[in-house]
Amino acid sequence: MTEVFFYSNVPNISEFIPRLLNKIFFLRRSAVISVMDYSILRELTKKIWGFEETSFLAHTDTKAGAAYSPFIFDDKPSVHHNDILINLKDEIPEGFSSFSRLIEIVPIEPNMRRNSRKKFSWLVERGYSIKVIDLAKGKSRDSR
Repeated sequence: MTEVFFYSNVPNISEFIPRLLNKIFFLRRSAVISVMDYSILRELTKKIWGFEETSFLAHTDTKAGAAYSPFIFDDKPSVHHNDILINLKDEIPEGFSSFSRLIEIVPIEPNMRRNSRKKFSWLVERGYSIKVIDLAKGKSRDSR
């Protein structure tokens, strides 16, 4: 069953994603980042390029580059690999259960938090155990 992680109280998603991708990279894992639109992609790409002066996080938004990059931005996440899915969409993507891990980002903005709660409940109703990592408290807890 897919492992599910919710990172809560994220103050700035575009600042957090490069840090998360850096961690995933050093764990020698790969990720598909499911985005709603290409304006988010452009913002995240700028942040990734400027994340650290002395490092580079290879990423792509094309299917052609998918074989060579550990990080793929796409709106259809099931077409590349099945390691980690980072979901930045308003709903849980179809095919998420084919990934070994689903990561949801819960920002501090109230409307986006409400949407995250709906996704959390939907996953719990289907039997998924969820690990919550609260960035404000520096703690994690399980949903069960």
